Amino acid sequence: MVKIWELLLNQKQAHKGLPVIIPLVVYHGREKWGAEKTLSHLFLLQDTALSPYIPDFEYIPIDWLKFYNHPIYFLETFVDTERFKGICY
Repeated sequence: MVKIWELLLNQKQAHKGLPVIIPLVVYHGREKWGAEKTLSHLFLLQDTALSPYIPDFEYIPIDWLKFYNHPIYFLETFVDTERFKGICY
């Protein structure tokens, strides 16, 4: 997300503000998804007074098989290479 925002800022395309990016995780596994859904859990906080200064967001997990009742056989992402050079999704 930060790379996308940096790219837009560097290309002077964020004059009206940065776009909202909603992170998604598409999961396709046999076991139920059990990982934490927030970024903040990765930080070692010894003092909760520092919590307001820790970046945080929550992603949306999508269980593909449960949602579509069909396994994933092939997955490809399509990225507009004119707008997003060197960014991995």
